[in-house]
Amino acid sequence: MRRWLAVGAMMSGMTVAMGQSSYQPAQGKTAESEKVFKQLREDWARNLREKHVDASVAEYAAEGEFIEPDGTRVRGAADLRKLYETVTHTFDSDLVFDSKRVETAGALAYDSGEFREVLTMRATGKRLFSTGSYLTVYRREDDGRWLIAQQVWTGPGPDAMTKLDLEAHPVVALTFDDLPAVGVLPAGTTRTEIATKLAAELNAAKLGGTYGFVNAEKMEDDADAQKALRAWVDAGMNIGSHTWAHLSLSDNPAEAFERQIAQNEPVLQQYAGGRDWHWFRYPFL
Repeated sequence: MRRWLAVGAMMSGMTVAMGQSSYQPAQGKTAESEKVFKQLREDWARNLREKHVDASVAEYAAEGEFIEPDGTRVRGAADLRKLYETVTHTFDSDLVFDSKRVETAGALAYDSGEFREVLTMRATGKRLFSTGSYLTVYRREDDGRWLIAQQVWTGPGPDAMTKLDLEAHPVVALTFDDLPAVGVLPAGTTRTEIATKLAAELNAAKLGGTYGFVNAEKMEDDADAQKALRAWVDAGMNIGSHTWAHLSLSDNPAEAFERQIAQNEPVLQQYAGGRDWHWFRYPFL
């Protein structure tokens, strides 16, 4: 069962995302290709979600394969079918993809990026959260179809995935707002010292992985604040978004609020170190 958990996450982590390479700059062709590959990506996700095994297998080339996290290779329609049947009977999967790079060169193409996934065990209803990276390679067939030639997925094994369902005993979520700087510093103290000591206390109390919600504006031209956030993450803590400058949605247009969310994301991605930063807390709650 543990092996199929990892396989289920892997299968879900591969998307058919396509784009036109800079080597083929014609605007008309670029727009057309983006439309085609967007549809392929949507079809791929729908087939997995709705458990259309035949359609899923048909998305692969004749000797298409994917490589499991432990290096095991599953190749060819027969073995892929067995895998899809097992996966779809074991899980329901909900995925979000964040493609970072897509290139095409002749009859080959690749898509690489990150994914976030919630796996629900069909037998128990228990849910697991997983995040990681993926790489998918495609080949264009003689009839013009793009088919999956190879997939590689990296991410945590089932034992390391986050359990989303509460245990029977009471549970408290401990988080911090306004990282990496809020209030007036006591004399002779730095932001970095505060973040380092706070993270050490949390780890000592077995509260590693606590989330801090970041306003990245506070880091501009402030080397101490930048080091403080790095110290927080390096100590094993996580980060999420609190908008760029702690903007109030009640007092500002929705468009301005959305811009601040987007403006905050590059800093979150830079400091998160590959961990999931797609968590959001509204300023002023």
